[in-house]
Amino acid sequence: MTYGRTIRRILLGLAPALPAALAAQSPTYRHAPGDSLRYRAVTTARAEFALPTGAVPVGQSRDATLTLRFGRGDTVRAVFRSLRQSSTGPGGESTVETDSALGKPFILRLEANGALRMLSMPHLPAALAEATDFEKAFTDFLIRMPGTPLRAGATWTDSTVMGDSLAAGVDLVSREVLRYRVVGDTTVAGRTLVKVEFAGTSYRRSSVAGGVLRLSGPVTGRFLWDAAAGRLAARRRAGHFVGRLAVATAAGSGEVPATMEMESTLTLLP
Repeated sequence: MTYGRTIRRILLGLAPALPAALAAQSPTYRHAPGDSLRYRAVTTARAEFALPTGAVPVGQSRDATLTLRFGRGDTVRAVFRSLRQSSTGPGGESTVETDSALGKPFILRLEANGALRMLSMPHLPAALAEATDFEKAFTDFLIRMPGTPLRAGATWTDSTVMGDSLAAGVDLVSREVLRYRVVGDTTVAGRTLVKVEFAGTSYRRSSVAGGVLRLSGPVTGRFLWDAAAGRLAARRRAGHFVGRLAVATAAGSGEVPATMEMESTLTLLP
């Protein structure tokens, strides 16, 4: 059986979380019209499929710098300043042309807890739109904050369920439950930041014509919250997943074991 094309298409859907005086306040993202923040976002995914003929490693990476500029009310203009995306497989490394996405505004709505919703996006070449699902790229960009103060030892649980069509013929269903815990504070560049750790489980099913990939496993990470400014200073999350890839082709059908390592970081730039 030939798995290469199916594996690559499935991966498109997977490349695809205080001081005492401040801890008494419920954490809320705060901004004024005209404010802007610059972030660097890096995501890597490495998978391996145990085919009868031997292990096949594949991977994806994305490195982006973008600006979030706040307008009136809850609107945000996200603009990519740099973007590099590549994938690796048995044929070597390949990159996607991303210049056409630079400097163009993605209009979002920011909810008080940090959830970002896409309102509109620029027209992009088909190859880039297929390789990078921009509409869903901001779904978990920021951390969704609780409605309770971030006192030391405080905990909360957040769960997400998503089912959608990510690209032509690619469907994704995911379920994730994370438990957060405030572990203390730290000082970075003279600012006191709340340090929060989280851990949980994630399940993903990605299906295309001829193939279904099911993966599940633990997710861990941490983030730093600037309570004085009302903004996310940094986050890191990683996951280790195991599962199986089921493929049906003209030559027959079968399943192979699959593993995946994923890591993403977000850093507020000066």
